[in-house]
Amino acid sequence: MGDPKEKEFFTGGWDNQVIIWDTDTFKRKKILVGHTNYVTCLALAPNGSILGSGSKDGTLILWEIAQERVYKILKAGKPINCIAFSNSKAWAVIGTSNSIQLWDIKDTKMIIDVMLEPHSKDKANRQEIQALSICFDPTSTKLYVGCSDNIIRVFSFDEN
Repeated sequence: MGDPKEKEFFTGGWDNQVIIWDTDTFKRKKILVGHTNYVTCLALAPNGSILGSGSKDGTLILWEIAQERVYKILKAGKPINCIAFSNSKAWAVIGTSNSIQLWDIKDTKMIIDVMLEPHSKDKANRQEIQALSICFDPTSTKLYVGCSDNIIRVFSFDEN
């Protein structure tokens, strides 16, 4: 993942760090430290100025890329597998070990936490369903969630 305007890309991993790399030299430009467990996912906000990093420590850290510092920390309270940013609202969606959480970034407030339930024919299987991948459609009115039970769940949002 990267920002082509700034000629940089970002990685995160087992060392609990987010690294900003130079695309020309492939050298580290900056190491961002803040997670206490490994980094599982990264997403760049549509405006390109905020990078989100999710971790098994249950936090989503929003980084101000230009200033190379923490902007906000969202505490999901459970391991984070994936994140996505809305194209039209100041929202972040977090996919966790058993739910999806919709957050208002400006207010640093969780709007809703939706538990991922087994498909009707799999009710006997009580294994937790994890959100593994997540993305908004271009208008941010639909959210697509790829889950550990091989089912894609679709959530719709109204204009409000």
